[in-house]
Amino acid sequence: AALGVGVMFYVPLLILGPVIVITRQVGDVKPKDAPDSGQGAKHKLQIGRAFKSYYLVCHIICLMVVWMPFMLHGTLVPFLLEAIHADSSLQGIAFGIRAFMEFPSFMLVPFLLRKYNPQKLLPLCFSYYAVECLVLAMTQQVWALYAIMVCSGTVFAMIIGVNINYVHSLAPRGLESTVVTVNAAAQSLAGVLGNLLAGALVDSVGIRMTYLIIAAMVVLASLMMYFLAGHGRKKGIPLNAETAIQCP
Repeated sequence: AALGVGVMFYVPLLILGPVIVITRQVGDVKPKDAPDSGQGAKHKLQIGRAFKSYYLVCHIICLMVVWMPFMLHGTLVPFLLEAIHADSSLQGIAFGIRAFMEFPSFMLVPFLLRKYNPQKLLPLCFSYYAVECLVLAMTQQVWALYAIMVCSGTVFAMIIGVNINYVHSLAPRGLESTVVTVNAAAQSLAGVLGNLLAGALVDSVGIRMTYLIIAAMVVLASLMMYFLAGHGRKKGIPLNAETAIQCP
């Protein structure tokens, strides 16, 4: 209100300097088992190995559906605020609340990884988004939206940490960064497909029915994620074919 919308586009430039300084102090850590010879690394790098993992392929396919609700917040919340006759600028507060809750929630990730099997924990966490969509479909007050954002930020942070660790554990040796990048690409694709679908649904059936349809999609994909992982365990498929590590 005081400085206008345009000033917000300069904020990342102010943040960029300190980020560059901090990241230059981190550097890269060379794994102990990494080959010393560049030629050896090229010889062993076979990207196709990553897609031979049953669990990884199943996870990525389901991920492109269960990730949609989070990617759609920026698109759908303004429509919801309009439906409840609230100022669309309030979405900034909603997203700020969600981001604020992410910080302490990231600290829970190591505890969750020690206590729970990610193959069971991730479908459960993603199922929250179905509940969130159902609640948003019935929301009539701004305070209810803020309350949902508190939960959304908490669950999102836990999902990010657990999901990356799980995907990393599925990667063949030497392809860890590649597999994590594929995971990120699937999330981005979820954003593209989700926004295309949501735009068509809002135009045809309205914002509240859009939330209900997305909730149903997330429920189905979460169940698929859970049962496909269970099927793999029953068949004796190792979590990582190269190291033969099984989930507990």
